[in-house]
Amino acid sequence: MSESLPEDQRLAELSSKAYEHPADRAATAALQSVPMLDQVVRKLIEFGYERALRQVFLAGSVKLGSDQLPEVCAAAGSRRVRPPGLGLRGVGAGLGQALAPAG
Repeated sequence: MSESLPEDQRLAELSSKAYEHPADRAATAALQSVPMLDQVVRKLIEFGYERALRQVFLAGSVKLGSDQLPEVCAAAGSRRVRPPGLGLRGVGAGLGQALAPAG
């Protein structure tokens, strides 16, 4: 969703670091310490690996909508945002994954 917020709802002075969890901060620092990792990830994205992997996951999942998740759709509608596109995929013996397609 690329729509920007109205001026009266923007938090211009709020830094993303202000609400970043300490564990996330530590994980980000650990990833940044791996030499050339950012270049490898950029190449994988450039080659379309991320998109192909997402398509594999979504192809094997069931799309969920307002019939299955009325609370999520109602909450999104009350906040004037589009409900997220969600999918459910079986992983094993009674386990599942929830997927949210990008874009």
